[in-house]
Amino acid sequence: MHSSFGLPYPAGHWFYSLQDLLDNPVFMVSFFVFWVATGQFLLTTAHRKFNISETVEMVIIALLMILMTLSFYLCAILKASF
Repeated sequence: MHSSFGLPYPAGHWFYSLQDLLDNPVFMVSFFVFWVATGQFLLTTAHRKFNISETVEMVIIALLMILMTLSFYLCAILKASF
């Protein structure tokens, strides 16, 4: 593996740790758990502070699902490009 200048990456470079992280299935599970916990926290906080309706909750859930999907795609693109 080489940098954009054709030079090899040195051992311990951030690129190798990123590749290891994206190859790790525990990271993907942790990533999913992070998004679920974030969504739960945001919904609980918004419902408690603003007394939002179910429609607004569904919109928040949909937006979080879109954001989670885009972040998974970003991880897949990063993994494929390296």
